[in-house]
Amino acid sequence: MLKQKAFPSKFPGLSTYLSKAVPKERKSETGFQKRFENTVSRHNEQTQTFFKAHNIECFEEILDKLAREILPQGVVTLFKNDEELILGKVVRDHEGTPEIQFSIVIQQDLSFQLFNGRSSLSLNAVKHIQVGNQIKNVNVLVNILAFMKSMSEKDNYDHDQIHALLNQLKNEINKNNEDSCLQKQLFALEQLQLAPKSTKQKRYSPGLTALAVLWFKTSPCLYKQLRNEGILSLPSIKHVQRLSRALRVESGVSDATVKYLEQRAINLSPREKCVILIMDEMNVAQKLEYFNGRYYGQQEGEFTKTLLGLMIKSLGGKYSDMVALTEISKLNAAKLKVEFMRVMQAVTNCGFDVVATSVDGHIINVKFYKDICKGDLKLSIAHPVSEEVNAKLFLLFDSVHIFKNVLNNFINAREFHLPPFDAREIGVAKFSHLEELYQVECGKPLKMAYKLSETCLHPSSLERTNVKFADAIFHESTVGALRFYGMLDKPAWLSTAAFLEIIRRWFDIVNVKTMSKGYKKKSEFMMPVSKTTQHQLQYLKKFADWLEVWGNMSEKSLTPQTKLAARQVSATTGLQSSLHFS
Repeated sequence: MLKQKAFPSKFPGLSTYLSKAVPKERKSETGFQKRFENTVSRHNEQTQTFFKAHNIECFEEILDKLAREILPQGVVTLFKNDEELILGKVVRDHEGTPEIQFSIVIQQDLSFQLFNGRSSLSLNAVKHIQVGNQIKNVNVLVNILAFMKSMSEKDNYDHDQIHALLNQLKNEINKNNEDSCLQKQLFALEQLQLAPKSTKQKRYSPGLTALAVLWFKTSPCLYKQLRNEGILSLPSIKHVQRLSRALRVESGVSDATVKYLEQRAINLSPREKCVILIMDEMNVAQKLEYFNGRYYGQQEGEFTKTLLGLMIKSLGGKYSDMVALTEISKLNAAKLKVEFMRVMQAVTNCGFDVVATSVDGHIINVKFYKDICKGDLKLSIAHPVSEEVNAKLFLLFDSVHIFKNVLNNFINAREFHLPPFDAREIGVAKFSHLEELYQVECGKPLKMAYKLSETCLHPSSLERTNVKFADAIFHESTVGALRFYGMLDKPAWLSTAAFLEIIRRWFDIVNVKTMSKGYKKKSEFMMPVSKTTQHQLQYLKKFADWLEVWGNMSEKSLTPQTKLAARQVSATTGLQSSLHFS
């Protein structure tokens, strides 16, 4: 019978090299797998022996095993008895008095406590070295001593030390839970706990979160100021807004806005309370949204297309605030009047003096002005809500919007036939002169009309709403370039230069918003209007009269709406005298 794994190895009568002796079978203990297992077992035994030599089985072994280790410099045994062992380092203060820099107290059950000076530290300070509250390895004890020595030598307070002090304070507060100052103490404790944490680590209590929402609803600007100062740790504005939206969503003048305006009015001077009411509308996406039990984006069965915004801005200071945002499905003069009267009443009741209102030159706004004027458009009307005798409300149009419309009219008309201005002949201003000027200087390394570009001369419908293109066309450099080339060999350009200069000077006067602009730009027409400098008002009066003559003499002029708005803004002589600004 053949044995298992038997194979032919002897072949009689054939060459001897074909026959070979059967090798002796190895024992199973000498195989590769067995040798590998023996090696792993030997290594494990050595590892266990090594760790066992450093393991601490009982309290009495600690000092014996520490004697065979190299301790951090200065670490000695401070105290030992049958119940506890104290290890640490003693140093001298600036007066030469010995004091304990740090220490570790090990109890009989191998549990331990950490101290940095006289302050107790949480075991979390060494959680990267030791897991649990018992020391069972001498190497771990040496590493803890080295860490404590390094930590105690730092100049700044460690976060763990502060955390330990806060825990002690918390325990003391909880003991006196019937104290009348408990809420103040808990608020102060939470602020101290939040102070060292980063923004992403902060977790606010329900009480502080509710308080933050209340503060934000009362005064968003004050809440923002508190966060910017960094004195208090408060939730972010986005988080508070997300929480407050679930509480109340109001359209128009909300109760919180009224309270806020009342508080702002208290801290403003009489000059700063003199404000202008600015109204503007914007188109919004037509969609219906459901939020907090209510539908938004629909009014009177129709999708809202317009968001009407009303804000106030101080005429004698930097103060400004948004008062109301209202959804409107279809804006008309009647609805605009209702929102206007509601905001006027609320703002006046808060202590502000609304002396003027400003809108853009849209036809709906013109109809609204004519409606409150009860007929033809007037410069001012009797104040609709003020109780003062002879109080007036001036009706203005946005000067920036007019400035852009003048350019759009010029682009569309291509040329304007202009009457004399201030006894000076002008002639015909052509937009093609600007295009020719751009072509003349195109490609030159140095340009006089450096503001001109292809986009300025041929803007898209969206780009026409950007005031920077109007500023480039009517810029002083463009006027100077037209005048320079006009005096050389293109006299027709002088008429265009004169027209651009008239419009630019008008815009410089009505667009002054700071007291120092005239000094910075070195322009007398950008100086603020006062009792001693009123040449700007004289120019505006001449400009208004010139617009009237221009509209009567030629069809090549501004559109009726743009001309009406420009004349209304220019005729503001009565506004300055009624405010008594010096």
